[in-house]
Amino acid sequence: MLSLLREPLFYWFFISAFTGLVWLVFIDGHLDPDNRSWRHRFLLMLLFACCLVLVFSANERKFVWVMLGCAVFTAVSFWVDFLNPFMFVPYDVPGANPGRGAGLFVNANQAGNSLVAMCIAIMPFIPVRWRVFVMAIMLMGVFPTFSRSSMLFAILVALVWIWRGQFDKKALIVLLFIMLPVGLWGGSNLLTTGLESAEVPDENLVTRLNFFTKLGETGDESAAARKRVAEYSLQKFYDNFLFGIGTGNTTVDSKKWDYRVSSHNMYLLFLLEQGIFGGILYLSFLGYIFARGLLVMKYSETQQGGDIGLALILMAFYFSFIGLFSHTMLYEPVSILILAFLLAVSRRMDNRRGMMV
Repeated sequence: MLSLLREPLFYWFFISAFTGLVWLVFIDGHLDPDNRSWRHRFLLMLLFACCLVLVFSANERKFVWVMLGCAVFTAVSFWVDFLNPFMFVPYDVPGANPGRGAGLFVNANQAGNSLVAMCIAIMPFIPVRWRVFVMAIMLMGVFPTFSRSSMLFAILVALVWIWRGQFDKKALIVLLFIMLPVGLWGGSNLLTTGLESAEVPDENLVTRLNFFTKLGETGDESAAARKRVAEYSLQKFYDNFLFGIGTGNTTVDSKKWDYRVSSHNMYLLFLLEQGIFGGILYLSFLGYIFARGLLVMKYSETQQGGDIGLALILMAFYFSFIGLFSHTMLYEPVSILILAFLLAVSRRMDNRRGMMV
């Protein structure tokens, strides 16, 4: 329990939950039983608290091995789902993305995000000579989700790992000159097989691939819809910049929102719901994780400690980058579990050093 009370991010979740409720009552003037967003915030606080307490006393090596197994299963399931549409999720399930690999995650974007987050957390605990396999799992696994934000972030993470010397040089050569060509050959064959399936239309998938071949240029409806909702969100924020429109009032069934989709953006979500205070709240969340990672890297006496600090910094980038394209970042249990795990192991390092960072 003391580990929970000593973790500043727990108080962030508490403030987020409490102010979310206050803002809802303050703006709407009553507690709408159909508005579930404030309850989501309290459940999120409890989820983080439970994860932190349970992980703090767990054997980190066993935990990482379980997470590695989950990452491998997840990556394989994405390809199986892509090659066998509707094997995991029926066509008519809300939130599903027919034709895109998501496995048991249902939504392909959340699936890709979760795999990248898992690999970030796994990396510091894997021997250097084997780390290239973690990167291969991440890059190969995220591809069949066709999530552009996840794929871009996975590439960014891989480049940061290489820049920070996370790999054995010989293993990196093997990756670049053997595993990468073989992976590209195998992936292209699997991709061709999947696109030949008559069960789902492939126009959306091809358009998403063109995003990379044309250096970001795209004409698909998904990108256009996100641009329109971003413009609508900004105008809505300008009209309510001080207090916002209230917690949970960015849902599609809210009269105050009056738009067919939500914001698709974590920054805009907090700004819309709680005005300037909401924007500061989310930025403080990102800032704490980033600062925590920097401090762990600075004061660490071991290579693994420095790698854990780097993982925390990458998680700050994860929430900040993916948050530009998704409004569900804080509702994804895998991300919260991984964040709690990294904070717990970094706090144990502090305890061993007798420091309070």
